Amino acid sequence: MSAADFNPLELTMDASLGQVVIGDFGCGEITGMRADEAVLRDAFCALATADCLPGLRPYRLLDDLASAAAATDARVARAASAALVSVGCRLGALIATLRDPRTPDDQADTPARHAYLSYGLTVNSVSLAGGLAAGAAATPSPARAPSLLDLAPDLWIGHG
Repeated sequence: MSAADFNPLELTMDASLGQVVIGDFGCGEITGMRADEAVLRDAFCALATADCLPGLRPYRLLDDLASAAAATDARVARAASAALVSVGCRLGALIATLRDPRTPDDQADTPARHAYLSYGLTVNSVSLAGGLAAGAAATPSPARAPSLLDLAPDLWIGHG
């Protein structure tokens, strides 16, 4: 199966995003981790709750972090902003890994997985919504890790 044969509307287990191993793209805390451990919702929940932020709902986590980043309590606002920046860094590292031409050959163990990862090289846009679109995850911060925009500069990232 080639990338040309891959149909994103007919996904199989070989198209699992959680199995992608994050490359070394400026977010060292997750380099070498699987995406399901570093970038999916449960990983974001663990990241946010590590800062003891109150009232975060797993099903609205990024929206709640965006609201908390605007809180009048400076500690809460700083912690939520830092969590959003980390989320942006982690997503940027995942996107950069998916856009790395070495990823299909390095990470595919089946022809279908290779086709899925090769298809990822053709994606030219990503739409963000909810808490991610609030800005902190996509905004560069010189004092913190690179942002999503720093790690995927050739990708059009729109608010959707």
